[in-house]
Amino acid sequence: IIDRLTSILSFAFRCLPLDKNKGICTNLVMVTLAVLLSIFRDPVLANKIDDSSLSLLIGTSSKLLLDSRLTVSSGSTESLDASIATQLVRAVNKLVIQSAICSPRHISFKSLISLQLEYCTNMIPESKRLSKVMTKLFGKVLKVEESRGTDSFLSIDLESTICAFDDCLISCGILNQDGAPAINMVDTFIIVILHSRGSNMIKKVMTDAGIDLETSQLGLRLKHVVEKEKIENSSTPSSIEDKRLTHLTNLVSNISLADSEEERVDAIHKLYRWSLSNTDVDLNLHLSQLSEHFRTYIF
Repeated sequence: IIDRLTSILSFAFRCLPLDKNKGICTNLVMVTLAVLLSIFRDPVLANKIDDSSLSLLIGTSSKLLLDSRLTVSSGSTESLDASIATQLVRAVNKLVIQSAICSPRHISFKSLISLQLEYCTNMIPESKRLSKVMTKLFGKVLKVEESRGTDSFLSIDLESTICAFDDCLISCGILNQDGAPAINMVDTFIIVILHSRGSNMIKKVMTDAGIDLETSQLGLRLKHVVEKEKIENSSTPSSIEDKRLTHLTNLVSNISLADSEEERVDAIHKLYRWSLSNTDVDLNLHLSQLSEHFRTYIF
């Protein structure tokens, strides 16, 4: 259905005669955008999208943002009315961001790196501008994932993401310098995951996926980034552990500081969800200094 709606969105930008609203059926555009946004606001529906459909949607929508008819400039005979153009740009831009952020994280990463690689090889005039759009979107998705704190990168399909990045780097090796924007995206991902989870996690995923840590393109990038960032493998896990325990302390404090029973129950549920994602942590041990009554209430 995403493919069909994307096709309708593209059609809406060229379905009228040029002498009528510059060929754009504004009503059809807005209705289609509303339907697409509603899909991505629904976690169940958004979770069903695949990378090819998301790539098509983001790629098509990004090109629409660069449509000269949406450029507000004084004296231009090609542009739409300024208020309409501004409304369309905001709506399409919202869809692009929403689709990238609300789709399954690994699907977003794979789609964006695929589009970036495409724009690296495409010689059309707007390729550089589209490449910058992909870089910004990739950064937004990474930031959202990183903001999950101790839970970041734990619930996404890292193996398929890592494999997509390795395939991209292999293609970039053939492209030489033309693939620089895609390589930079991979480097950015590596830096964020190293600081969030440490190098052991990415190395394990690579090994499980059959990607050689020494000779593969991704392995070489990982080594380059670690040396450049001076990230010491020995110090990273302890840093992560400190963050986890600090987060645990805050979750427990939120229970005792809750102003109402509703807030207290919500805080306990958050602690419970955290414990499911951190099964290696002994809660009884870390809560041993609390009163028996409080520990009984929590458990």
